[in-house]
Amino acid sequence: IGAWHAWGMLAYRQAEQIALTSSEEALNLIVQSLDGLSRAVELGEERLGTQDTLRIISIWFSWGHKAQAQRAVLQVISRCPMTAWLRVVPQLIARLGTCHRSIRAILEGLVREIAGHFPHALIYPLTVTEKSGRDVHRREAASEILKGIREAQPALVDQASLISNELVRIAILWAEKWTDVLTRTSRMPERQDCKVVLECLQQLYDELEAPTTGDEKLFESHYGQTLRRAKSALGTEPTAANAWNFFQQVYQKISRPARHLQLSSVSPKLADLKNSVVPVPGLGTASTTVTIAQFQNDIHVIPSKHKPRRFALKGSDGAEYRFLLKGHEDLRQDERVMQLFDLLNTVFRSDPSCNSLGLRVVRYTAVPLSDNVGILSWLDNSDTLFKLIEARRNATGVPMHEECNLIVKRGRLNRIEEYQGLQKHVRKDLLQFAIDSTPSDEMRRIMWDANDTCEAWLGYRATYGRTLAVMSMVGYLLGLGDRHLNNLMIQKEGAIVHIDFGDCFEVAQTR
Repeated sequence: IGAWHAWGMLAYRQAEQIALTSSEEALNLIVQSLDGLSRAVELGEERLGTQDTLRIISIWFSWGHKAQAQRAVLQVISRCPMTAWLRVVPQLIARLGTCHRSIRAILEGLVREIAGHFPHALIYPLTVTEKSGRDVHRREAASEILKGIREAQPALVDQASLISNELVRIAILWAEKWTDVLTRTSRMPERQDCKVVLECLQQLYDELEAPTTGDEKLFESHYGQTLRRAKSALGTEPTAANAWNFFQQVYQKISRPARHLQLSSVSPKLADLKNSVVPVPGLGTASTTVTIAQFQNDIHVIPSKHKPRRFALKGSDGAEYRFLLKGHEDLRQDERVMQLFDLLNTVFRSDPSCNSLGLRVVRYTAVPLSDNVGILSWLDNSDTLFKLIEARRNATGVPMHEECNLIVKRGRLNRIEEYQGLQKHVRKDLLQFAIDSTPSDEMRRIMWDANDTCEAWLGYRATYGRTLAVMSMVGYLLGLGDRHLNNLMIQKEGAIVHIDFGDCFEVAQTR
């Protein structure tokens, strides 16, 4: 296996080096590279399987427009087991809209074949692709593949579409849609232009005329009349000033959503769904499929910026599965990061020294449902560092935001936001003062209190150190930003878990 992998990579690197000077010789090397890598995948070595399959995809989309490479790719597809392609489904579906017709034809055929073997594994990504994105070719290809699945399993496609659509509905309710759009529109320079304001709100007004759930009907009965009066003012008056008075009345009432929701009110269709054939997200694998038996009625709204929802469902195996439903966020990047974590864990398991230390990256399921909605598996027995430190400070009488209070007082600021406008050396002095004036051993105390015996404490500390070190290196490679106490979790046994991978590749440095 290692020899085939090494030969495939050697041929690939040589082809890359001479591609500009000798394209024909480079193409011959590419064919040899595909042959070597595919034979390594065929033999099924776990550590190299995923990375070799990803390399094959990369070569395919770079060279697949050449007839000789096309023939080699067809041989690769016939040689590699379907389970190998199953590991890289997100990459395959993302390329369905490729501009090269020959590549697209082979790719669509491969995805159809995977769907024929493992329809449960493809139902979520294909459903998302069919209804999102600007790439017409990709949407049409996903739709055609779904038609093929529907012919064999109509209930699977119909129920998956229903679940996806209803979860998207629950993620961003009408009150939140109106709050978001009114907030954005109120900040526009053209906020007094009636035509501009009406264009921003037209889609919401269209939805207002056709409420379908109990929650939507309640919203329409409470605020529909006031919102229609605002629309009338936009159509008859020279400026939007009077309309904004009506919008303000509604905004003040809807900007604080409830902490708990009832599924029967926000999505009666999901509440009525029983014993579906749709897999529990993250469990539709090649070997086994646990399906959704029922959604639980209680939904908890977490009071953070985007107000994600925690919900639970019961699987066909009788177990309860909990998830976090996130709106206003594209989870496709989180999905790719979880693939990377799978690959890293495979490398750790196959390396004797890493395996003996128990090195690993804690991962979770990430399933995009649309361009701005997705679900994450809930991490049980875990707390954010913010919550742990907050509990510690509450117990010891230290305000949670004591550092900010000290900086404001010492710097004679009106509010903490003014800190960023100070000169660098002043900010440094104020920060050092806050550090010197607050406890520096809180995490040590938290770890000590979390364990009953010295043996448990030593194990907890070792796990904490190893997972922290691994994720520090992985985070550096990813260019991971936006790290704060609410994006870092710690599990019961001490493992550090990073969540929210929206800011990768140094994007936070240029924002």
